[in-house]
Amino acid sequence: MTLISTFDVKPDAFQSMFQENKFTLEPFFSQYLSTINVGAARGEIHARCQAAESELADIILPPINLTEALPEPIVITLE
Repeated sequence: MTLISTFDVKPDAFQSMFQENKFTLEPFFSQYLSTINVGAARGEIHARCQAAESELADIILPPINLTEALPEPIVITLE
């Protein structure tokens, strides 16, 4: 499954993520965006299983603790 999400970020806030040749997503922001994506993916999986009348539709997908999964800033070095 591939999930593509688009988020609008205020230009000033987006620009503040750039320093020198690095782009940084702080943990709170990456966790917030990821929470939205994980919730959407769980819902999509459930809906597709239900539409296919699969027994998997009755299984509750466990949530993911993104605070533990993304504890550090995400830093991308630009060349």
